[in-house]
Amino acid sequence: MELARRKAIGEEGLKKVQRFAENIILDEATAHPYLEVSDDRKSVRSLEKKQSVSENDDRFDTMAAVLGENRFSSGDHYWEVKVEKKNRWTVGLCVDSVKRKGWYTAAYPRTGFWTICLKNSQYEALSDPRSILNVPEPLLVVGIFLQYKKGQITFYNVTDSIILYTFKSTFTEVLRPYFYPGPLGEGNMEGLHIRTLAVADPVISVGDTAETPQEHPHEP
Repeated sequence: MELARRKAIGEEGLKKVQRFAENIILDEATAHPYLEVSDDRKSVRSLEKKQSVSENDDRFDTMAAVLGENRFSSGDHYWEVKVEKKNRWTVGLCVDSVKRKGWYTAAYPRTGFWTICLKNSQYEALSDPRSILNVPEPLLVVGIFLQYKKGQITFYNVTDSIILYTFKSTFTEVLRPYFYPGPLGEGNMEGLHIRTLAVADPVISVGDTAETPQEHPHEP
């Protein structure tokens, strides 16, 4: 009965934040050369070979990541990311001014990242120090709820309507959605075929990214 009560409360809370759903689209100008953004800019997948892309100040050249085109400096905003059948990924938000060139920058709030990840079969919030998340079953869809003025970013297990983790901070810069699909490898081959849902059910699919011994996309 207690589990049923908590489930009902969770479902009610999730429905409330889903009212703030945003139409998140990916900014292909920020995508690492190993990532390919779909034509509708609602999904991202890896390539076995590095693309020949135009160089610009916005593009990641070290972390194999891509940002959402959306920029947030006020208000409440919610979106969801499909992460099923993957053993490596990082999703969340970062400041628009985050370092994208040269030496790798660790993904922590002090460096402008508020994210959660799956790595080595373990779910973590990339807080400082990192926080291990209790997730008994593999996550399928992650919900992300930004409350800019309140200074909170909350991550949800959408399937079970459970809060995974909440970051509390003071935001003074523009924030953008952040996506790191994880390196291509055994157990992380799925996600190359992206399913895009309607805006009324805003879900972004995250694929894989390739890495080579010669040009290794660093990991957050």
